[in-house]
Amino acid sequence: MCSGGARLTLNGPVSYRPVRHSVARREPGGKPIEPRIMPCMRGSMLSWAGLRDLRGARYRQSKTYVRFVSWRPVMWNPETYLRFADDRGRPFHDLVARVAADRPRQVVDLGCGPGNLTATLTTRWPDAQVSGIDSSPEMIEKALADQGGPGPVAYRVGDVRDYLPGAEVDVIVTNAVLQWVPGQEELVGRWARALRPGGWLALQVPGNHDSAAHQALRGLCASSRWSALLGEIAEQPRSAPGPQEYAALLRAAGCAADTWETTYVHQLPVTGGPHPVLIWLTGTALRPVRAALAGEPGAWERYCAELEPILAAAHPADGGVVDFPFRRVFAVGHRVS
Repeated sequence: MCSGGARLTLNGPVSYRPVRHSVARREPGGKPIEPRIMPCMRGSMLSWAGLRDLRGARYRQSKTYVRFVSWRPVMWNPETYLRFADDRGRPFHDLVARVAADRPRQVVDLGCGPGNLTATLTTRWPDAQVSGIDSSPEMIEKALADQGGPGPVAYRVGDVRDYLPGAEVDVIVTNAVLQWVPGQEELVGRWARALRPGGWLALQVPGNHDSAAHQALRGLCASSRWSALLGEIAEQPRSAPGPQEYAALLRAAGCAADTWETTYVHQLPVTGGPHPVLIWLTGTALRPVRAALAGEPGAWERYCAELEPILAAAHPADGGVVDFPFRRVFAVGHRVS
């Protein structure tokens, strides 16, 4: 997602090159398409500075330019995201359980979301200063509201790509965030190298890019009915490094590594409304789709209506629940000295 919650309006003949994996591209015959969303790097948390620096971006044709009338960032909806809070939270708890920090001074949760999981860090380490950073103003607003304003966790809006731990930080946690960040390996290495002696870096990323649900999502985006609007989303590579790659990355940064993967089988209840896997995806993976369709009245509803029976066939109900396998990749680095 792009950082910042404000609507950006550019007046006049302002042209930019399309950023890699954006929806800005050329129609057959050479007519530029005005994208439905600002062409950000795929699903990324792009800073305002990043909007001004598009050098090195790969685009389909070097003279493809577009004029932007307006841009609305991909918004996070905390209530939608929290529909499956227990299922989404379990990997966080499994991750933090492997961090053996005794009395850390500062603990930072990068990509803290609505703060429901960040708040548990104050119980795990009651003497630590805990902070949460997220690029979504909506998520930070929700976290502060649930906490009742300033409290045990210091929440703020920020781009995790700009973060570098200070000397007092003993634990960095980032849960289900880095899959949105292109070039995450460089970022993980930078954080790991910056850890103080005794410091910990714990991360978890979804590893379900090849799952039936994601294949259905991409397949529909690539179909003839939707490719003009969603073809770029269908092409987006989203595979995260595996446990072995993370282990090598952490060791290269001078840390001891503890890495693994787990496939959770979430039992999502059938409520009589939309298929539960569709509801799950609406809170995360379908956000770029919804943003890309925002300028087409009724398109989002039509897309979901086509996707739902495909998901239902791939994930049939059984005894009032839908079994939803979800692979997660975990990595914990510890700088011993």
